[in-house]
Amino acid sequence: SILRIKESGTSASSFEAKFPVVGWQSVGGDTSAVLSYSYQAEGILAPVLTLTMDPEQDTITYAQAYKSSAVGIKEAPENNSIKIYPNPVSDLLTITKNNTGKLDLMVYDIMGKLVEMHPINNAVQQVPLAHLPQGIYMLNMVDAHGTVKTERLIKQ
Repeated sequence: SILRIKESGTSASSFEAKFPVVGWQSVGGDTSAVLSYSYQAEGILAPVLTLTMDPEQDTITYAQAYKSSAVGIKEAPENNSIKIYPNPVSDLLTITKNNTGKLDLMVYDIMGKLVEMHPINNAVQQVPLAHLPQGIYMLNMVDAHGTVKTERLIKQ
């Protein structure tokens, strides 16, 4: 989730010179409209991107990106983890899960066709796959909350 914040205002600059006897005097200046956008990511204190623009010419005059190790994909907590092994598999695929909730295993071929589906009711359960032809399959595991975990499986 990214929040874009728009700020507009005026930038002013002045030039001064120091003259003998008189001292510092203004010798010129300029004011211009300024438009900036900052992009704020959830859970990060600094903006991940700041753009300053010249609104009259619709051009970017300054850009700064911020690198943060906090940006990325949130990993599922370890206590809800699902593990599959062995991979590659020849006969039996073992599935372990750390929770007691419902889990559905769907096996798709490389073309995306649903080949078979298995309910996983136990903390450790084996699924027979000896009848499948050799190749690459995608496994989708969907828990009771609708969270999907996808794994690639090689069948030997």
